[in-house]
Amino acid sequence: SQCDFQSSLAPLRSARDESDVQQIENECLGMAVMAISHDSIEKKRPVCEF
Repeated sequence: SQCDFQSSLAPLRSARDESDVQQIENECLGMAVMAISHDSIEKKRPVCEF
């Protein structure tokens, strides 16, 4: 959970190969998009469409 990350209790996994690196990068990007979208919705701001 977010609390686990903030308190440094969340386990982090290491990438074993290039495929793992790509998956971790995609997960991070997805979480960033979700956080930005959530913040925009809470503040009643339009979410940009690309």
